[in-house]
Amino acid sequence: MNKFKNLKNVDTAVIVGNSKFKLNLLNIFSDTFPIYAVDGGANKLVKNNIKFESVIGDMDSIKKSLIKNKNLKINKIPDQDSTDLQKCLKVLKFRNIFGLGFLDKRLDHTLATLTAISGDHFAKKIVLVGKYDVLIWVKGGWSCQLPTKTRVSIWPIGKQIFRSSKGLKWPLDGLAMEPKERIGTSNETISKEITIIPKDPEISNYFTLFPVSCLEKIMNNFKNTENTNL
Repeated sequence: MNKFKNLKNVDTAVIVGNSKFKLNLLNIFSDTFPIYAVDGGANKLVKNNIKFESVIGDMDSIKKSLIKNKNLKINKIPDQDSTDLQKCLKVLKFRNIFGLGFLDKRLDHTLATLTAISGDHFAKKIVLVGKYDVLIWVKGGWSCQLPTKTRVSIWPIGKQIFRSSKGLKWPLDGLAMEPKERIGTSNETISKEITIIPKDPEISNYFTLFPVSCLEKIMNNFKNTENTNL
């Protein structure tokens, strides 16, 4: 049974990477959405007897004994010009993707993760869950109900121009952001709902970060919006 009213089973998947994460977070998703391992992410899933659809990647991090397991569906992509996460995102055709095990370990791996989720793929929303933060990439405008005074950081990975925002202490109206110029660390909610509308709905060169305590709110109250008249 799907307990998340804004997420359709056929449109949503969970991906698991090789960084550490708390298994209780995975339990939130495991009975509702299909799970895919990204290379070494399969090690933890198998160790804890968690069922998953397949493992995707170049298979340089998964245990060799698991590669020989005939019960595992393995999608090996030997290309060395892309990361395992990039490979995974090119294979999966889901609008909503939740990821565990992609933050909180090596910084270079985290930076590679950010490059992957802001790149070319089918997804319209990608949510990565870490120890301290939930990081979201979204295509187009969106809104979400959150408690007031919640920390919200908007971080550009390229040039990003916003049309408008609602519910933020420091509005984004007409604002242009770039990594070496203006950024949006430590903004804050001033109402129970925030909305962010980019100037061009096809350009999403930014991430939004919230405290991990907001995960359930994000899963239940997040929605895309085409309203550009804020």
